[in-house]
Amino acid sequence: MKQKFNVKYFVHALLVMLLVQGCYDDIGNYDYSEMPGRIIIDASSIPKDYSAMLSDDTVRISPVISYAGAESDLRYSWQMWDKLSNTYVTFREGKNLEYKCGIDEFVGDVGSYVIRLSVANKKLPVSEQAPTGNEVYSGIVTLNVVSALFRGLVVLHGDGTQCDLGLIEDNIFLPKATDVVTKNVTPDFYSFYNQGSKIKGIGRQLVKDGYIDSWFGQIFGECNFYVFTDQGSTRANYLTLSKTSSDYSALFINPSDASGKPEFYSVYGTGSARALVDDGRVFYGYFVGPLYNEEFEYDAAPFALSIGNAGWSGGTSIGTIAFDKLSKGFMYSLYSQGATYLYKFPTSTVAGVGLEPGNTNADLIYMDVSARGQDTRAVMKDVLTGEKFLGVFNFWAGDRAQVTTGRYSMKDLPQIDDAQFYAIGGGVNLTYYATTKDLYQYLFQGSNTASSVFSAPNGEVITMVKIIKYESSGNSTSLYQYSNRMMIVATVNGANQGKVYAFIVNGVSGALTLASVYDGTESGGEHFGIIYDTEIKDQ
Repeated sequence: MKQKFNVKYFVHALLVMLLVQGCYDDIGNYDYSEMPGRIIIDASSIPKDYSAMLSDDTVRISPVISYAGAESDLRYSWQMWDKLSNTYVTFREGKNLEYKCGIDEFVGDVGSYVIRLSVANKKLPVSEQAPTGNEVYSGIVTLNVVSALFRGLVVLHGDGTQCDLGLIEDNIFLPKATDVVTKNVTPDFYSFYNQGSKIKGIGRQLVKDGYIDSWFGQIFGECNFYVFTDQGSTRANYLTLSKTSSDYSALFINPSDASGKPEFYSVYGTGSARALVDDGRVFYGYFVGPLYNEEFEYDAAPFALSIGNAGWSGGTSIGTIAFDKLSKGFMYSLYSQGATYLYKFPTSTVAGVGLEPGNTNADLIYMDVSARGQDTRAVMKDVLTGEKFLGVFNFWAGDRAQVTTGRYSMKDLPQIDDAQFYAIGGGVNLTYYATTKDLYQYLFQGSNTASSVFSAPNGEVITMVKIIKYESSGNSTSLYQYSNRMMIVATVNGANQGKVYAFIVNGVSGALTLASVYDGTESGGEHFGIIYDTEIKDQ
């Protein structure tokens, strides 16, 4: 039987043939080679912070780019955030950035600027609103433009609700005796360079962390001030004191480890060795996590000293010293940037001393390293008698069971029960304590007596005492004219107006010679408020 012709099937077959033929004819009209991979900017080649002098320095950044295709296909655009238009604008083209920090349409004055690098394939479409692998951006770079090197004594002060950082520029606060600076006092230095913004809370501690160096007009390294208050922390650029976007949590490998309750921060040298007590936990080195030991729990007192590389026999070295409020004993970590373990000292008693480092039967009131490679002194309070004593330790000892070198009773010292402040410097005669009215020098060796060396004038009370310990870029104090030889005493009157008394300390006898007094008004500014802490700014 003759089959009926099906038009529907014929048309379908014809369409398939035409489609195959069309595809065959198209071969050769397109490049079917595999597209290059994504553009990758090496984050380590782009600094997070960069500081430069206005109208003097040239910003130089050489990024490392990975791209499988032809580099000639890439377009490089250095962009700066424009506050007026709320968008990024291109200020330089090309892969390597060389930008003279002058007063132009992009940088008009000192301050902080945000820049980034855009890398795109010129042959492919890009979109700021919907970026793809065809265009990528580097991490932002905070460009800090400064007009001059501000050097002197930084003063953390406030009114009981908020704080500011003042700056005293004077020759006695400069590292070298040959350095000269025009005397100037700016009590509102921080708020002036931060659009009037101040730091919330009552000041507790001011710490410098890091190091900055310059070479042929370019500034290297990173350095910050950390301000701790009863309400948190603030991180400010060391050169300009401009507030950064991060707080002290930026110190941690895992920022979530930061509790927001910093209690004490200690930096040894230029920041390569540092220690922190955060809500009773101890961090050290790179802050990879709180130090721990699975065999015991601890609650650290608010003092952790980073003492650097202290030599012990057997190749082990100590990194940080802390005190456990639970066991009443000292703890330590080994000298390692990635330290994670915390250890207890033995409970054995050194002959003739009667003070076990692993169980002191006392509460820790204050401690500090006297000077590099020397002893550590701790003011303690016996839990049974309630009497204060000074414990002296050599944590550089070869035998960790023999670190205690002295115990000196403080019970008969004048006004010792009223002491609120302590200061310890290099040399046995550089130990001091203070009430709100009087500063005493404590001669614990020999006579074991104390005598008043300064009394606050009528109407003033002492709010802080501190022996300045300079730490240089090369981990040597030999370059600094007053390392361990400058005492700062701060007072405040009934109107909450603060004063800074700067004394030069005799390195042998410990005697004080008043060098200068500052109240904040010397250059036409307002008075300092309540002074909580000070720190040297040498750049």
